[in-house]
Amino acid sequence: MISSLIFCFIVGAVLAAEEDSRSAYTKTQENKRLHGYVVKKIDSTDEMSCSQACLRHSWCTSSNFKESSGNCELNKHEFSTTDDNTKLTDNPGTTFSKFLKGCLMAGCLNGGSCLFDEGKDAFACSCSPQWRGEKCEMDFTATFTCDDKMEMFADGQSLGTDSNWTNPTTYLVPGNTRVLSVAGESIGGPLGILGSTSNGQVTNETWKCSSVLSSGWNSPDFDDQSWPLAKVLAKHGEGSWKTLKGIAMTAKWIWGDTNSNTAYCRLSIK
Repeated sequence: MISSLIFCFIVGAVLAAEEDSRSAYTKTQENKRLHGYVVKKIDSTDEMSCSQACLRHSWCTSSNFKESSGNCELNKHEFSTTDDNTKLTDNPGTTFSKFLKGCLMAGCLNGGSCLFDEGKDAFACSCSPQWRGEKCEMDFTATFTCDDKMEMFADGQSLGTDSNWTNPTTYLVPGNTRVLSVAGESIGGPLGILGSTSNGQVTNETWKCSSVLSSGWNSPDFDDQSWPLAKVLAKHGEGSWKTLKGIAMTAKWIWGDTNSNTAYCRLSIK
């Protein structure tokens, strides 16, 4: 039922589109034809039936309809192919329709929302922080370091350790992770934890850190309401540290109690 409603909305938008205008789901240009990307040719009684034929194929991204002959051409190409109009040729009586359906037909996974993306000129998935990829189907990575030693966790499961703060380690994090956490240890001198993820998370004052090791501290079910916010020691590239490759420049060096040589820091990913 939902698919049928979406189908009707898209077809309705096709009929309402004006020359060189964009409706909610299409860009339509009169007297223009896209050449070189035709995958299938069929006979259609009108522009609407040609549009319906394109929408029935997930690979179809645009169509050329010649009203005088009823010739309907179904095209397959990248959305950016027609951005500058150099691939479109003058063809009187032909209507070129570019479909912006994107994720409207395939949907988004793992709680992602299908929204219009002005940059891509199409509907695209807006993923929740834990996920990335065209359909929000991919895990993400976390690149972290600690001066001096650390262990990285995702929902309480160890992802690995690192003991060379000058060479950050990249960890693969499951996409459904709810809590990222780091156990850090300083063996003297400057101390701090620094890191960022491929989906935009960075170490900063929104993390929570404690110098006390509590049972289950790195579990998503652990109650950290009484934990203090992380102390920011320096911005990335400032203080006693150099700029580290692979970590976002918006990340900050953090710790808990600076009088302690241990820090247990965690971030809940919403």
